Amino acid sequence: FRRMTARRDRRIRSNARGIRLDAGYSRELLAARAGTGLETVRRLDRGEVVTMKIETLFRLAAALGVAPAELLPDLGCRIE
Repeated sequence: FRRMTARRDRRIRSNARGIRLDAGYSRELLAARAGTGLETVRRLDRGEVVTMKIETLFRLAAALGVAPAELLPDLGCRIE
């Protein structure tokens, strides 16, 4: 895997954080609704979803009302 550039990291971070803010959730509220810790939501905001457990990613996505793929980085490939 290639290391992501700082520019791509910023875009991922702003997307995940933007989704949370658009839903009107504080970090604390999202953590409570997803049944996860506050540090996990902080990692989501920073775009550190690649190292997250898949179950955690699914719980966060469900709590936000989005597909889990929306929280993943866009690596420029398509799956058909």
